[in-house]
Amino acid sequence: HKCLWSAVSGAGQVLANQLVAWMVYGRLVDPDGEFVVRRVWTKQSAWRPGSALYGAEMDDFARQIDAASAQREWQSLFALRPEAIPHSVMTFETAQKVLFVGKAVRVLLRSNRWLQRSEVSWEAAAQGRLDPPTIQNEVDSIRSCFEAKSPSYVMEQCVERIRASAAAQLRQLVVDEAELCQHFAALKGFYLLGYGA
Repeated sequence: HKCLWSAVSGAGQVLANQLVAWMVYGRLVDPDGEFVVRRVWTKQSAWRPGSALYGAEMDDFARQIDAASAQREWQSLFALRPEAIPHSVMTFETAQKVLFVGKAVRVLLRSNRWLQRSEVSWEAAAQGRLDPPTIQNEVDSIRSCFEAKSPSYVMEQCVERIRASAAAQLRQLVVDEAELCQHFAALKGFYLLGYGA
């Protein structure tokens, strides 16, 4: 029994490391195609020995990308691999959240909004943002979830907390800073001549 649990825990650590790389750093570290998220390639880029990551200029978060590339990255660059979902520790809904979090983190990293230190931590918590020490607690929980009595529950809770933080920050970026409501008002005025309900 101990030997079997050791093998399960070892495979679980690989999954945990892939989850952390994707959900915290926006990196898809999966040279063998085993993770629940996959990159959709238009043409396959060769994997270089000694490199854990293989990607393109899309993976350089310091470099700005144009709007068309950003739209392509959000809508079609990454997809779920349903057959790779480990159903004993993750539901399909949790896997969808994992996909969303990784995409959101990539957007937030490009705009320098992810994992910023906040002066007032209670204010950040009220807005749903996780600060680096809290994210580290979530990472530690994911990495140790296979030692828990219910790894699926621990995994689901950690993914949900990180998802909520990423969603709150993404909402602030899109709705507040990019002034989405003003754009909708302009569209209403243009297309409906201001007479829309």
